[in-house]
Amino acid sequence: MKNNPGTVWAYTSCNPMILSGVISHAAKMSIMDFAKKYLFTPLGITHYKWTIDPSGNGMTAGSFYIRPADMMKMGVMVKQNGMWEGKSIISEAWLKQSTTATVPIPDFSFTKFSRSRIAIPQPTYYGYYWYNEQVKTAAFTEDVVFASGNGGQYIMIIKRLDLVVVFTQENYNSWQAKRAFDLLATYILPAYEK
Repeated sequence: MKNNPGTVWAYTSCNPMILSGVISHAAKMSIMDFAKKYLFTPLGITHYKWTIDPSGNGMTAGSFYIRPADMMKMGVMVKQNGMWEGKSIISEAWLKQSTTATVPIPDFSFTKFSRSRIAIPQPTYYGYYWYNEQVKTAAFTEDVVFASGNGGQYIMIIKRLDLVVVFTQENYNSWQAKRAFDLLATYILPAYEK
């Protein structure tokens, strides 16, 4: 290995594909069946679409389609430490470990690239497919845990405010995909800070 695990940020889409293969092998079922059984069905999520690779594997690196309302369910479940309607869906310990992002992304801030006029860029950190960044203005600072998808798909969790925010966009290969952070700082968080 080039670096010790968890020390240097280097995102590559082949990693989630490899991880899905590990899960499929260990669970003795496809990643699609695994996700349906252990995540989607317990959350009541029925409308989604996997993109299938030429080998018949569900794409876990992107090209997965889901409704914003169902993204919100996932965010609420994570905010509730893995609980949904009184049932444990994902272990609280695992969520804490996976959402505690400790690997800095060098010279990067979602807020900076959002071109916000009021937010002060802060460093972004990466965990196990979750990011952490503070959204900071002259008036407030909030810790945001979020999942990020290509083109501007976000599930944002602000635990202190008991808030989950979902964005969906089609801003592929554009700085505008990060504009959600400006909207969060300019309009959404100020409404909850009062």
